[in-house]
Amino acid sequence: MINLEEKYGSYIGSSKTFKIDGVREPVTGYGYHCDGSDIKGYWVNTRNYKLFYNLNEQFIKMVPLNDVEYTEPISKAPSIVED
Repeated sequence: MINLEEKYGSYIGSSKTFKIDGVREPVTGYGYHCDGSDIKGYWVNTRNYKLFYNLNEQFIKMVPLNDVEYTEPISKAPSIVED
């Protein structure tokens, strides 16, 4: 299982950002997503987007946050990753 706290925890409240379409996006949260019985992957929220990844850490899709319905995070912590 991917340790999201280890991978993205240092992004919350820091200057680390994702760069999406040339714009630096601060990470605001992350968590796992499932199909009701199995964890299928994880998501990372930035200020304006929700990015979805599978358990092989491959990018699946990016959705503007104003188009995403609310999902309860398993972890409150957080793809192009930049320091």
